[in-house]
Amino acid sequence: MKPKSLFTRLLLSHAVIILVTMLVLGGMFNYLLQHYLANRLQQQFEKNAQTLANNPLIRESIALAADDILDNVAKQVSQSIEADVIIIDSSGTVLASSEKGVVGEALNREEVKNVLAGQTYSRWGGTLLGTPSLTVGNPIKLNNTVIGAVFLDTSIKGFQANLFSFRLYILYAALMALVLAVILAYFLAKSISRPILQMNKVAKALARGGKTEMVSYQGDDELGALVNVFNRSITEIQNTLVEQHKLEEQRREFVANVSHEFRAPVTSLQGFLELMQDGVIPDEEKSKYFTLMLKDIGRLNRLVSDLLDLARFQAGQAKIKPVALEPGLLASEVVAKLTPRATEKNIRLLTEFSQALSPVLADGDRLEQILVNLIDNALRFTPVDGWIKISIHQGEEETCFSVADSGIGIPPQDLPYVFERFYKVDKARTPDKGGTGLGLAIVRELVLAHGGTIDVESKSGQGTVFSFTLPNA
Repeated sequence: MKPKSLFTRLLLSHAVIILVTMLVLGGMFNYLLQHYLANRLQQQFEKNAQTLANNPLIRESIALAADDILDNVAKQVSQSIEADVIIIDSSGTVLASSEKGVVGEALNREEVKNVLAGQTYSRWGGTLLGTPSLTVGNPIKLNNTVIGAVFLDTSIKGFQANLFSFRLYILYAALMALVLAVILAYFLAKSISRPILQMNKVAKALARGGKTEMVSYQGDDELGALVNVFNRSITEIQNTLVEQHKLEEQRREFVANVSHEFRAPVTSLQGFLELMQDGVIPDEEKSKYFTLMLKDIGRLNRLVSDLLDLARFQAGQAKIKPVALEPGLLASEVVAKLTPRATEKNIRLLTEFSQALSPVLADGDRLEQILVNLIDNALRFTPVDGWIKISIHQGEEETCFSVADSGIGIPPQDLPYVFERFYKVDKARTPDKGGTGLGLAIVRELVLAHGGTIDVESKSGQGTVFSFTLPNA
């Protein structure tokens, strides 16, 4: 059997509650209405009986035994109040009656005796004339002496008809109210179940890996709080999935890049070794091939070393030992080491800093590595007769280093990715410019490890400026 939906259960529960409530209220209202109408009718007839008992004409007629006058009064009153009128004397003898079919023994009842004893009398459902009725009695007194009694007897069929009409009106109103309540319950159940059903739909779509949307619900109640928590959770899950997808893409790209970087030198080494093994290379040329093989091995060593450094920094395992050191002195030593390579390419290494700078807080070996990587990167992309300028400017709390060049520049679409590992602006991966694609990624990790920042500015054909900051000692 298919389970009922939340909407169906809510609608049925609301309908049952409404129906039970209306039945209880209808029953109570019916009882109160019946009680009110009955009391009102009874009070009216008791007042009529008292008025007749206090009528001087009726008193004098009983005293004079004027039955004709009493009969006329009884008939006139009976027509005006739509009730049977019976007048008796103190012995219980019927003196006048608007209804000729009075049963004599009915006047011998205990209630008649009580009225003649001076008590008033009211009873529902009792009969003096043999029909269901409301009967009231009142003693007739003269000089504080009971000389007779008057009885009013009215059929309750009219009362019951009126009560039935009232009940029909109540029933019609209750049915209309029930229909309206069910309609309101329908929309209420919809408003409650809709966000829950949406959350269920979104959760299923998320489980299938499909496209999901936020659940729309505006409210400050518990359901609104639940929807907000659900939407935040969905957002976090989607972000996590996006991050996982990006990590997976990066992993695949990393494997592909590593494979590519290793393939070229390994293939070159394998080719050279096969040629030597087959005796194709003459002895006088082996020295040249050994030099090429050593170059490939050096490239492999640099690649492995860079990969290990980057992995250690990203895993938080690499330790730096910052100390107070003079940035101008260290930068001068780096420039001196790289000057021969720059001279080979006819590139000028310019400096813009003083030797007497305030100390910075840095690891000397790592700061040297940062500067070497940045200058080496500039040397690869600066054409002959170009220039590279190393600048150092100090502020109150930090020192800014910059390496600018007159090279080919970086296209705008490539700037956001230059610090990503294996990202290369030179898509052709030419040997003189390709590098390993890890130098700038390592530079960023080193700067961040020192608590500094790094940035790049460039325009195609107009050179590039790499800037980074380190805290002052």
